[in-house]
Amino acid sequence: MTPRAPAPARPMNPPQHIWYFAYGSNLSSSTLTDSRGITPLTSARVSLPGWTLAFTIPGLPYREPVFASITPRPNSDNKTNTCIPDVTGVAYLLTAAQYTRLVASEGGGAVYASIPVAAVPVGAEDARRLGGEGVVVWTLTTGLLARKCGRPSARYMDIIEDGAAESGLPVEYRGYLAEVGRYEGPRGLRRRLGAALFLAVWVPVMSIVHRLVEMTIGIDGLAPPGVRAVVRAVFVLMWLWHDYVHAPVWGRGDGAEECNAKGKC
Repeated sequence: MTPRAPAPARPMNPPQHIWYFAYGSNLSSSTLTDSRGITPLTSARVSLPGWTLAFTIPGLPYREPVFASITPRPNSDNKTNTCIPDVTGVAYLLTAAQYTRLVASEGGGAVYASIPVAAVPVGAEDARRLGGEGVVVWTLTTGLLARKCGRPSARYMDIIEDGAAESGLPVEYRGYLAEVGRYEGPRGLRRRLGAALFLAVWVPVMSIVHRLVEMTIGIDGLAPPGVRAVVRAVFVLMWLWHDYVHAPVWGRGDGAEECNAKGKC
């Protein structure tokens, strides 16, 4: 894992309304509205110049290895890898209370950190909805140690692709999403047995951690600092166990054997 600098947990003195930028599963209305109970006031398609999509947030090995985040493009003023587009998604206009609920539903600040980023509209209608040619949006990036390499599950990518199509994101960007490699799970009896053994230990642990976060979420949408520290420590311990104890014997559970950390052109 590569250390990431801590980011602000939430906007200070948030305004009455907040533009929130979605780039992952929250592109899908089934996730944002049906699962999280958040109905935006309006929305617009936007991109973040100098930022790219990155699957670096650690999840659960052998099931959901990594989740989407965003990362600054190296030398963004002089793009050296133009095959990787600027991350594109949807800016949702939310009330401050809705944004607090969103942060709470995304781990209460233990997994994701909230940061402000400059966004530009994709089209003329998007600019009209934004009220200009650019806007500062709040979005979520990793609050954990980032994985250098890993593949998202097919289930997770299907949600993102469905949300991108539902939102009308540009065809070129949707084509890029379609090229992201998927983690397909262990093959062969020995690897499946190894995965089952790992999950038998760590699924109950992660369920306890999830419940702990839910029980301690405050009115600001955040878990207490001590709880966030415990969650991060559990993630680090689980992945250290995977990388250095379990995977050498039973095979990796993150797809890192095949992924390319720099993206596929």
